[in-house]
Amino acid sequence: MWQCKTVPAILAVVKHLDPKAVLLDSWQEWDIDLREFSDDGVDLTSVEKMYIGVGNRTTPQMGGTGRLFFDDIRLYRPRCLQTAARSQRRLYC
Repeated sequence: MWQCKTVPAILAVVKHLDPKAVLLDSWQEWDIDLREFSDDGVDLTSVEKMYIGVGNRTTPQMGGTGRLFFDDIRLYRPRCLQTAARSQRRLYC
């Protein structure tokens, strides 16, 4: 789950298409079209913070185990992308 917070306070959340993606034991690429944030009212020129979260944001639970690695967080010029979830492939253009 990605969260984006702006000034003034607008919070937008983008969830992975596969709710069990964190349980996979291999490297996974997840491309997020920034329009998923801007369509929720986020002004991309006023982003103050971005968060990465796992689990249920409104009712968090302690006790998870394992490791998650996050790397290569970057912005690209607009381009066509396929979603990472094999079960629900979608092309973003």
